[in-house]
Amino acid sequence: MHEYYTRKAPKLKKTMNGFLKPIAEELESNSGKTYAALFPEIWAHYEKNMLENFPYIGGDDVSGTGNLTGAYIFVSMGEVLKRYGADMETIGHLMVLAYERRFQKMPGLVKMIMHKSFTNTKSLNRKFQKKDAQKAANAARNPGSFETKTQIPPEKGYDFS
Repeated sequence: MHEYYTRKAPKLKKTMNGFLKPIAEELESNSGKTYAALFPEIWAHYEKNMLENFPYIGGDDVSGTGNLTGAYIFVSMGEVLKRYGADMETIGHLMVLAYERRFQKMPGLVKMIMHKSFTNTKSLNRKFQKKDAQKAANAARNPGSFETKTQIPPEKGYDFS
């Protein structure tokens, strides 16, 4: 495991718990285990099968690191739930539910600011073009990292692409 992930493991575990705890009741009903018993199983899968295999793509300086580590929380959750008979539709529903419940906990002012920032086309395009440049520079330093390319003008029917 890359030393970055070893160092960040406690924070990643806290993040995982932050996403999964709000859906604890659903996790329990789909596994037949208490959340207290199931969470260590999901974490163990994540640590052994995910963190051990994550490429290092720049750490805290790269937004893709958070995307990668966050997405694989749900991969591990799904893999563990499959052992208990959960189907893909149920697993997908739980992923969405986890995001919804996390978003619902945000203060109203934060939600309003996020909504405004996510619906301002000019601001989004500038933000994404800046991210494109950052990702290109990071890919040059960290082979295997990914790059993006924002299309201006956007595809027909979309505010950005």
